[in-house]
Amino acid sequence: MNYQNIPFPNSTDDLINACKNVVTDIEKMFSKKSETSCYLSDFYRKGDKNRKFEETLKKEFGLSLGDVKGLYVFANEIDGEIKPYYVGISRNVIRRLGQHVFGKHKNHATLAYLKSKSQRTKDSSDIGDLEYFELHRENFQNDIAKSRLAIREISDDYELYMAEIFVACHFKCEWNSFKTH
Repeated sequence: MNYQNIPFPNSTDDLINACKNVVTDIEKMFSKKSETSCYLSDFYRKGDKNRKFEETLKKEFGLSLGDVKGLYVFANEIDGEIKPYYVGISRNVIRRLGQHVFGKHKNHATLAYLKSKSQRTKDSSDIGDLEYFELHRENFQNDIAKSRLAIREISDDYELYMAEIFVACHFKCEWNSFKTH
C-alpha cells in the first residue's frame, strides 16, 4: 500500500493489460461503426454554459451521474481517418472538457494555450506567450471544439495515470508531452 493506504496493482502485467484494453476501447469509439465518439462541437455552442454542456455529454456517452474520473481523447478526422492528437485525464472529465472550450485562463484552457504558444513561435510574434493567447484563445478553442471526442471512465488511479501515457504513446499524440515542470 502507498502512504494513502491505496493498494498497488496486483501486477504490472495486469496494469499494462488494462491500458491495452483502454486503447482497444478508444479505437472502437473512433471506428466508423461506433456512435460512442462524436464531435466536441456537437455539445459546444456559443453562449451555452457548462451545465447544458455537461448534461449533454453525460447523456451521449452514458456516463455516471455527477462528474466522472477518467481519460478523454481529442482527434482530428483527416481524409476519413481519425487521428488522435491529445489525451487528457481528470478526476472531473466533463468539467475539464468545459475548461478546454470555455476556459479563459492558460491554466484552464491548457491545450489552447499550448497551441497558441506554438503558433506564436511560428509567427515570430513580438508579443509574449500570454498576450498572444489572450488575443487568439477563442480561435484555438473553436478548433478544439471541432475535434472528435472519446471518453473512457477509469476509477483506479494507477490505471488512469498509466493509461494517459500508454494511450498517448500508442496513438503518437502530438500535443502530449510528459516533460516534468
